[in-house]
Amino acid sequence: MWLKQLFSRRRLYGDLSEEIREHLEEKIDELAASGMSRKEAIAAAHRQFGNITLIEEDSRTVWQWPSIENFLMDVRYGLRMLAKSPIFTVVAVLTLGFGIGLNTTLFSVVNAVALKPVPVRDSGRIVRLERWFANNLHGDSQYAFSYEEFRYFAGQNRVFSSLIATSFPLRVTASLPLDPAAARVAKTLIGPPENATVQLVSENYLAEAGALPALGRGFRSDEGEIAGADPVAVLSYPYWQTRFGSDPLIL
Repeated sequence: MWLKQLFSRRRLYGDLSEEIREHLEEKIDELAASGMSRKEAIAAAHRQFGNITLIEEDSRTVWQWPSIENFLMDVRYGLRMLAKSPIFTVVAVLTLGFGIGLNTTLFSVVNAVALKPVPVRDSGRIVRLERWFANNLHGDSQYAFSYEEFRYFAGQNRVFSSLIATSFPLRVTASLPLDPAAARVAKTLIGPPENATVQLVSENYLAEAGALPALGRGFRSDEGEIAGADPVAVLSYPYWQTRFGSDPLIL
């Protein structure tokens, strides 16, 4: 109902003006019938009615929603001003677009790095160990421990449910086995060296994170204790897709 009135207010305002004029004419006729001249009757009727324009505005206020009406008037005024200054309009739109895009990008980064929970089991209970130096040294050294230190802390741990270790991402050069068809063409089982990003982790890393491999197996609990054993690698899902074409037969 209110939407109908909002978009048909011109007709309503016209009806209101017409009704006020009819009442005014009736008053003029009434005064003229009482013996006044037409001119005197018109003047007397206007004095009794008061300011016609003010009466119309006060009556229209009853049918208005001030906030919506003011908003629509502001929008119309803004569009007229923008149409008069096209250069300013283009600059304003580009500035707003750049600002919105920049804020969206920054929020996406902050959300991914600081706000969004880590996609692992019990992410709210994960803490990071760090050390403090007497010389107030800060930086990556605060979070760097040797593998022997990790083993010592894990063996002496009486506070945490478990300790895991991971290195910083490392950029390495590796030669990976070729698939049989490529090996026959190249006449070798090992492909050319290629760059890859890896992380060294403790054997309980995947188990404590609650991450299950999509194919194959994860790390066994005795993986790091067998001397001379072949190293074990777990491929990330994106790397498996891009480097091996999601081939399940590489295992």
